[in-house]
Amino acid sequence: MRVMSEVLAIRTKLNLSQAAFARYIGVNQSTVSRWESGKEEPTELYMAGIRAKAAEYRADGEAA
Repeated sequence: MRVMSEVLAIRTKLNLSQAAFARYIGVNQSTVSRWESGKEEPTELYMAGIRAKAAEYRADGEAA
């Protein structure tokens, strides 16, 4: 899966807007927008954090 698709899929699964997702992972909304549009890609460190947040959400059942 391409990174932009993965970011969008995770955000959608969490049922969060770009702004809410950005706050959840600690970046600006414009950063999420650039990732999802393919203009930029998150670093491996950010992707690891995003995947961890998604796993955390699945375990807890809600966004922290």
